[in-house]
Amino acid sequence: MLLWHIDKTLIEGVYNTGLARPILRAGRGGDYLEVRTENMFEMKRPTGSSKPEFHGS
Repeated sequence: MLLWHIDKTLIEGVYNTGLARPILRAGRGGDYLEVRTENMFEMKRPTGSSKPEFHGS
């Protein structure tokens, strides 16, 4: 069984990854990245893409 807690302040209609500021492994031994809200952007899905309703379109 797996259990986890998502802080409700990270949910703005959907989970806001940037507010959580997760740290990701970047490749070499000590390289890591932090995801931040100010670095996020929206990329539009092409017309006719599969299931656009899942992507906020």
